[in-house]
Amino acid sequence: MLFMNHVNPGPVLRTPSTPFHSDPKRIGTCSIDTTATIWDIERGEVDTQLIAHDKEVYDIAWGGLGVFATVSADGSVRVFDLRDKQHSTIIS
Repeated sequence: MLFMNHVNPGPVLRTPSTPFHSDPKRIGTCSIDTTATIWDIERGEVDTQLIAHDKEVYDIAWGGLGVFATVSADGSVRVFDLRDKQHSTIIS
């Protein structure tokens, strides 16, 4: 996502946020490649990677233990539950 900087007239690249899970062993990231990735911090490995949207994913937020939401350039918000990785709830 590009934003114009008022001090410097050139574009500024904004990186997606990386919020921590309520479980301190996990972190969630989102990407312009349409995925949301949940990382296991202790092992230093990907725990789960989901194709979250049809367009780039701008943000991810935790809603509780194992539940997170993503927002995308496709105009939707999706809610995921790590106990059921095959399904998501779409909120438009």
